[in-house]
Amino acid sequence: MHEFYFHDRGEMKIEYYENFFSSLSSSTHENWQSGFYDTLRDMFEHPAHGDYAKWKNAVTQIPDRPTSYHLFDQPVVQVGEINELDKSQQQAVENALLTLIPWRKGPFNLFGIEIDTEWRSELKWQRIQSHLPNLSNKCVLDVGCGNGYYLLRLLGLGAKQVIGVDPSLLFLAQFTAITKNIRPTVNAYLFPLAFEQLPRQLKNFDCVLSMGVLYHRRNPHQHLNLLFRHVAPGGVVYLETLIVEESYRNELIPENRYAGMRNVWSIPCA
Repeated sequence: MHEFYFHDRGEMKIEYYENFFSSLSSSTHENWQSGFYDTLRDMFEHPAHGDYAKWKNAVTQIPDRPTSYHLFDQPVVQVGEINELDKSQQQAVENALLTLIPWRKGPFNLFGIEIDTEWRSELKWQRIQSHLPNLSNKCVLDVGCGNGYYLLRLLGLGAKQVIGVDPSLLFLAQFTAITKNIRPTVNAYLFPLAFEQLPRQLKNFDCVLSMGVLYHRRNPHQHLNLLFRHVAPGGVVYLETLIVEESYRNELIPENRYAGMRNVWSIPCA
């Protein structure tokens, strides 16, 4: 996959991804374009949530204030500094962020405004980071990425390109709000679709992450098969999940209970 850049990260519409599709190499273009573009376009034309217009408007209300300041390698993902906005602009940002609650993954700091999220995602990241390979110049897929907190942390580890997939339009709005003013634009993309809607066999990611997803799947074996279909030769799938320490079947398909211990699995691909 090639590097690509948005013309305007502040727009929640199909044009948000135009450069992505136009930049694909000939070897990957067909897989991505085969019906996927139409699925994505239909999602924006017929959004499946009544608050989509409100969230889209909130993102638009964040002032266009390009900033080169960002920290992705710290527990709090930071974008912009407090002195880059005047008081009225800061108030506009704060109002927009409040419109986009609830914020689950995080924490974030946008132009000095702290976003104290519901989940302490930096604690999970501390457990996972030591298991990850060297991501320098690598392409990474995060399945069930939420609002993109881990996408930015992956960039902080040196990944060349990160792609997230999560069907929530609220998460897309939050990710867009955080990243819209970063210049040069970050090489990270969030597709607001179900994982199963991705092209079936991309085979071009060096690392695929599935964190806190497996135990939500009705058919976890199918989820594992789909993960491996997207991994490049020599790549790795990383699973972070809740398990029970019993038989193999119960670890993947718990009967009469939902959660147990939390583990991280890394599975190399041939």
